[in-house]
Amino acid sequence: MRDVRQVPTSSPPAGSRGGAPAPPPPHSTEAIESANRGSVLPRGRSEMARKVFGSDLDHLCDDDRQLIHAATGEVIWQGQAPHERPLSAFAMQIAVDRRTGVLPAGQSITADYLQRTRRRLDDLGAPANPFTGMVMERALRHLAGSAVSP
Repeated sequence: MRDVRQVPTSSPPAGSRGGAPAPPPPHSTEAIESANRGSVLPRGRSEMARKVFGSDLDHLCDDDRQLIHAATGEVIWQGQAPHERPLSAFAMQIAVDRRTGVLPAGQSITADYLQRTRRRLDDLGAPANPFTGMVMERALRHLAGSAVSP
């Protein structure tokens, strides 16, 4: 015998999921406040810590952001904090190298820097070296293309 059940022809009211309220969009103020409720530091203290210490991403220049976008597809904007959304290890390594002076401010990223960083991470035994594979190929291609352009 065939099971014939009534299927609702209208959608549930906006914001409902079978009686439970719909979660807020992931980047909304409501979602961020909800995530911060479980923070160990009180809200004012965690914001103050971010202002005092800043972000590794603050050290990236526009050329760095363009290279990262070409290599990984990520868009990193000025003032973005690393905790706002997941970032690749490739992007974070460049940001940390800028902050620590391994990649000095004002010096463009070169193919030599990318190769040295790949070797350094290999020597450290990094389990998944972000300076290899397609990401590295796209980064090198971007550098080769920008060297040709005016």
